Amino acid sequence: MCVSDVNEVARVERLLKFGRPGWWAIYHHYPKKNMLELAAAKLTGMQHPSDRLFRTLPQPVDDKTKLRLFAILAPRLAITAGPYTREAAETVASHLAIVVNADHHGHFLETVYPSEPIVAAAAASLTERPTGWPNTLSALTSYIQTGIVHAGFRGELLTKILCLMAVDESMSQVVHESSRESYWKYALPVKVSVFLDNLITAPPNFNSFSDAIRATPIHDERLNRFLDGHIFFNHFLRMEENLTLPLIVQAWNRGAALMCKNNTPLIDHVIPIMLASTPGSPPNFGPLYDDWTEEQVEEARQNISYIVINSKNYTDPQNWTATYITANNSNIMDCETPLGQTNNKLWMTIMQEYGPRQRDEEHITIFPSRGSKKPLEDTTQLHVILKELGDQTYTAFQKSYIHPLAQLYLQNLCVASGNYHDGIDNKPNSIRRDNIPVMLGDYTTKSKETWRMFRQNSMQVDE
Repeated sequence: MCVSDVNEVARVERLLKFGRPGWWAIYHHYPKKNMLELAAAKLTGMQHPSDRLFRTLPQPVDDKTKLRLFAILAPRLAITAGPYTREAAETVASHLAIVVNADHHGHFLETVYPSEPIVAAAAASLTERPTGWPNTLSALTSYIQTGIVHAGFRGELLTKILCLMAVDESMSQVVHESSRESYWKYALPVKVSVFLDNLITAPPNFNSFSDAIRATPIHDERLNRFLDGHIFFNHFLRMEENLTLPLIVQAWNRGAALMCKNNTPLIDHVIPIMLASTPGSPPNFGPLYDDWTEEQVEEARQNISYIVINSKNYTDPQNWTATYITANNSNIMDCETPLGQTNNKLWMTIMQEYGPRQRDEEHITIFPSRGSKKPLEDTTQLHVILKELGDQTYTAFQKSYIHPLAQLYLQNLCVASGNYHDGIDNKPNSIRRDNIPVMLGDYTTKSKETWRMFRQNSMQVDE
């Protein structure tokens, strides 16, 4: 079953069961083995990659080293090399990518990185060094400019990178009360307020971004519960179906943020939030791998929130309003409070525009969701509009936790381009969701039946 406890969700013994069975099997037989070091070695194809790959700042490197640097970012950003490239085969052979589609001659290999918290945590431990982000972003920029890697729209790519930088910094500030051996440094829940402060610069006249939020008209118990809630992600996972509340809970449980399926209205990414607990028994969520009842969906509606993001990268100033960044039933099924029920939670919608501001426009604009038919007391969303990519908008450009050279590569990624052809008109529909999903969405009927048969057989054996 899905859990809501911020200590239980991040335990190593639990996270190792997401992904390849080999991770848990090795840990089960060799409990003293450093699993993060093993994952880092498997991901980069070399021993002690932290010392060997990040001794200096970016410089001309051979193709093998550049691919190793790219492989560190790929599983966290959910990006891969083009299927007709030599790099695609190399990432499968030496860097933990898997094949989901191929031709008979092996000339075409469509690869993906599945959702594995241990791999993402190992990758984050490599980029924590001062030269970590500059070196990996250098390799990524090179592959995008040469058309080897298709990283999607530039705005969406920048959003993922900035969010990962902010969450890594937030996790590094966590001092866990329990044994360090029971948790990984870069797979920990962090408070929403801490994450937002590490992502977005404090507006003028405020000490932090979260202080600015508290100054809005929505400063009530819902806002406190939102800011005291916890995010939990160290990588992004691509959606193949429409967003639902159960999928958001399931993503939080495996330490993933979500990339919406193509053509989802108004939003590109979703960061799940487990709201601060209230007096009473903990939420009774549904299972990780099966359908949920209406009662379990209602539990999610009462206890789960999210930060939804719409990313843009226009070259000319644009006039964005709340209508461009609204979470509703059109993009997250059943997220709105049913008529006649009292809304008891808040969520945040962010427009990230990396292009220029309009004249006299602020870098950061915060306002409640209000309209002619929605009075302030019924507000459910806090809207934020961010403009430009720099130190007046993002904390990573203002504080020292990101190297200035990494900031320069982020600026370069705004305009990075390259001819890319994947040779695929449609995504393969044979992928099913299990403990090693490459995309998150509804099961196929076959996988549902397989899971239920396994559960029934297990119960019979126990009896």
